[in-house]
Amino acid sequence: MTSPAPGPFAPGVLAQATGPLLSPWIVFPIAVTVLIGLAAHIEALRRSSMPRSRRRIRLVNAWVMLVAAALIAFGFGAAGPSGVGGRTGFVVVWSLVFALMGVVLAMACLDMLNTLRLARRQRRELTERMDGVRRSLADRGPTPHDEPRPHEPPSA
Repeated sequence: MTSPAPGPFAPGVLAQATGPLLSPWIVFPIAVTVLIGLAAHIEALRRSSMPRSRRRIRLVNAWVMLVAAALIAFGFGAAGPSGVGGRTGFVVVWSLVFALMGVVLAMACLDMLNTLRLARRQRRELTERMDGVRRSLADRGPTPHDEPRPHEPPSA
């Protein structure tokens, strides 16, 4: 029986890696672009006209994503078994990344529930306004425009 050919995906290769997972020359320019995009998103959220509760949730989520993106870049481009922080640092960075992804997911669910709450409130307000319009039309009584048209049967 022959052993598998050595290569980057051979068993144990990743466990024996000595540096970061990817070259910092690849990771950090991409990370800077993502961080600038997230900062622009945060600024756009701050200037947008939306309900305060929605803006707060989305701003918190954007800040969490900003921190997570920086940690992901650090995890891929600097942290490694013999890199910055050693094995413990590597585990801590990726544990934080996964925890922050859970926070992002929880904030997205909270945003969804808040949107449902806002829609219910808006629907209730619209129903109340329509009821008021109907009452005012009923109080006004019939007008000449309310007469039945020739193709409609007269109402009783």
